[in-house]
Amino acid sequence: MIRLFSPEIQLLLVAGFFFFYEASILIYENEAILMPDGRKEWDVKIGPKGFKLSNKYLFFSNILLLHRPVYRLTWDPKNLDIEVKPELTGATTKFSEFNYVVYGAAITIFIILPVALLFNPTPVTLLTTTLGIYLNSACAAWLLLRRSGQIKFGLKLARKTAIECLLCPPITLNLVRRLSTSDSLKTSALAACYRYCDELDWEQSKAHFLDLLNQSIEIENENEIESLVTARTFVSNLIQNENI
Repeated sequence: MIRLFSPEIQLLLVAGFFFFYEASILIYENEAILMPDGRKEWDVKIGPKGFKLSNKYLFFSNILLLHRPVYRLTWDPKNLDIEVKPELTGATTKFSEFNYVVYGAAITIFIILPVALLFNPTPVTLLTTTLGIYLNSACAAWLLLRRSGQIKFGLKLARKTAIECLLCPPITLNLVRRLSTSDSLKTSALAACYRYCDELDWEQSKAHFLDLLNQSIEIENENEIESLVTARTFVSNLIQNENI
């Protein structure tokens, strides 16, 4: 009989907590989240679409699509070129080598481990399951160290993440998301919204960036005000021209 809040259940709850914690993404008001979308090419989400926590916004990407990268974009008011197509060549498959380890972690932690703990908790079964989990984490750590130079993650950060995967295997589940949010794309949040948002989302994005500029003008020093006013004029004209 399965007891509620037994040690086995508590272990699974801890694994689930680390999974959802790692799946959460915090962004600032001038940032956006860019991710591949199965229905269209890319999907963009700006701050107001998330849950506001202090001066940041909380997002959860699709927890079932562990292989899908999530990129963090920023917007510099000095960069007003929204017509240039974002450079996203290879962005969807950049971390495809990690697909096996993230889904391997999902299978071992959320399918094999619960079955072993709740229905067949023999020493051999538990030992085999534990070895499978840590073998998968070891493969993730090896991939991280091997590709640290290619994915602009840095050897120091790769070593830190590899150790975390070995000490806490549920972190491996969100490895692609962690790597992609730490990566950089040569495009701005405003340009991505202009190209990939639908009509309603684009209207909300323009209003959001205009409001952000108005707030920035009030608190910035005199040296930065001129560029911010120029950016505000640009976004205001963008809104007016598209409403004609």
